[in-house]
Amino acid sequence: MLSIPSRPSVILVETANGRLPGAAGSTEEGTTMEYVLLIYGAEKVWAAADDAVRAEVFAGHAEFARLLGEHGHTIKAGAELQPTSAARTLRGTPDSVDVTDGPFAETAEQLGGFYLVETDDIDHVIKLAGLISYGEPIEVRPTTSGEAEAS
Repeated sequence: MLSIPSRPSVILVETANGRLPGAAGSTEEGTTMEYVLLIYGAEKVWAAADDAVRAEVFAGHAEFARLLGEHGHTIKAGAELQPTSAARTLRGTPDSVDVTDGPFAETAEQLGGFYLVETDDIDHVIKLAGLISYGEPIEVRPTTSGEAEAS
């Protein structure tokens, strides 16, 4: 098995009611809602990856996107993020904002991008996300999209 550093990304997937399958009140079959899949990885490993490794990772993301579309899931947005050294963290109120260069916290794994995807079958999207995990964790989280209208 090829050891490929996963470029951190986020994948947002839409299903019907904002809940993961199996969760209390999970999505009824055939309904659509949004999920975010957060992909973490070590920035230093990615920065050190050679062109061949990067090409394989990008090919995995392209195949993931192709299969999502082929199976009726919709990527609504997505982007690779710049390294955490380019981040700015802020805290404050509308009257006073303190800005710090760099990430909020030092961690072994960093978030590095995102996808926003719409689907009625989160289980299938999760299975396809294995194409871009490369052994790194992917966090799946529903959005609150549509909750205000449902209340």
